[in-house]
Parts: sequence; structure tokens; C-alpha cells
Amino acid sequence: MKKREWVGILIETLKWGVVIWLLWPLQRIATRWDAVRVVAGITLFLIFTGKLFFDTIIMSWVRRRSTSNARDWLTLVGIVLGIGLVLGGIIILTGMVLMNMAQSGENGF
Repeated sequence: MKKREWVGILIETLKWGVVIWLLWPLQRIATRWDAVRVVAGITLFLIFTGKLFFDTIIMSWVRRRSTSNARDWLTLVGIVLGIGLVLGGIIILTGMVLMNMAQSGENGF
């Protein structure tokens, strides 16, 4: 691999690592700072997944490389399913945290 490819991979890895770090206190939102971190993480997650969707699906349709329609649709379905699974996991985890807070009688903040 060329150095330029490694730099791109490193930047992507660091970018998603920051998102994971920001979302980490989702399990135990104890202070306002944790809530702000989680909101920032969710915001960045939505921005990055939107950009990923745009780069992989929309731009490939615009440029119309020598690919088949089946490959384009398969890519579209794969990306949408992947994003849906991750978002579904975040929603379920958030719901579980809120249920725990409601059952324990804490107001959270």
C-alpha cells in the first residue's frame, strides 16, 4: 500500500474512534458533561454515516463507472442495512438506559 492510502485509513480509523469515545458514556449518563458528549457523538455519527452514504451511493451513481445495476443496488442495500443496524443498536441502548433511570427513580441530571 502507498503512504497516501495508509494516511486515509488512519484518518478514518481515528474519526470513528473519536465517535466511539464520545458515545462511550451512553451506558452511564451521570453528569451533564456525559450527556453533551453523547449528543456530540450522535451528531458526528449521523454526519459521518450521511457522508459515507453520499460517497458510496450517490457519487457512484453520478459518476456512473462501469458497474452493473445489480452491484449498485447491492451496495445500497448493504450500506442502508449497516447504518440501520448501528442506529437500531444506539436506539435500543438509549431506551435501556432511560428505562433503568426511570425504574431506579433517578431524574438523571
